Amino acid sequence: MNSINRDLIFGPNSLDIPHMIPHVSFPSQHSMSNKEISLLILTDIIGSRTQLRMHHTISKDVDASAATKPMLNIQKPLSKGKGQSIWAFYLRHLANIYATPNIMIKDADKVIELDSITVNVSPSGLTADLHHDVGHGCATLVQGKRLWIMYPPTASNLAALWESYGKYTSIPGSNISNTFSRLCDGVAFLQTQGQTLLVPPLSAHTVFTLHTSILIGREVYLKRSFPQRLRNEKLQVAWMNIDRDSTNKAQKEYNHREV
Repeated sequence: MNSINRDLIFGPNSLDIPHMIPHVSFPSQHSMSNKEISLLILTDIIGSRTQLRMHHTISKDVDASAATKPMLNIQKPLSKGKGQSIWAFYLRHLANIYATPNIMIKDADKVIELDSITVNVSPSGLTADLHHDVGHGCATLVQGKRLWIMYPPTASNLAALWESYGKYTSIPGSNISNTFSRLCDGVAFLQTQGQTLLVPPLSAHTVFTLHTSILIGREVYLKRSFPQRLRNEKLQVAWMNIDRDSTNKAQKEYNHREV
C-alpha cells in the first residue's frame, strides 16, 4: 500500500486525498490533556437526555442501559466489553469549542453546510464495517488507536460498494470480508491519539478499533463535491435503507422484550 501514489488515485486536490491534518482540535483549551477532553466528552454524554444510538452492526440493543456499557471500561485500552459502541452522538457543549480544520473551511463561500459535531465511543476490537460518507469528514481521535483502510471513489470501487449494500448483513466485518477482493488501490492509516484524519467523500472505508477509542468530528459539505454526490445518489439511498431497516428492526425487538 505504501507504493501507491494517492495523489493520482484519489484526485488532484488535497481535499480529495485522505491524509493526517496538522490540527489543534480545541485551541481555546490548549492547556487541557487528551484525557481531560475525553472526560468532558463523557460528561456531555452522561448529562444528555438524548437517546444514545448503538452501532447497528454490533448490537441489537437500543436502550440506554446497553448504550452505557462502552463507558464502563473506557479508560482500559484493551477492554473489549460486549461489543457495543455509542455511535454518532451529537455533542452540545464541546461542539462550541471544537475547531474544524482550516483546510476544509478556508473558502467560506464554497461551504454548503457544516454538519453537527458527533462522537463515537468504541471498545477495543470493534469493526466499523465498510461504508461511505457523502461529505468531507474530519475525524479527530482524542483517545485510543484505530486502523483505517480506505479506497478511492473509482467507478469500480463504487459499484462494488453499492452491490455490497444490497447484500448487507448484521454480522460484524462481513461487509468488508465479502467485498474486499473487489476493491482496489486501498491505503491504510494507523491513527493515534490526537491525530485528525481527512476522509474524502464517497471513499469506501472500514475502521478497526485497536484500543478503546473516543472519536470526534464532523462532515463538511462543499460545492465542489456536490456533482459527485448527485451522480452517485443511489449509493446514499442504499446506505440509508440499511440504516433505517436496521434501526426499525432493533426497535421492534426492544419493544417485544418490553411487552
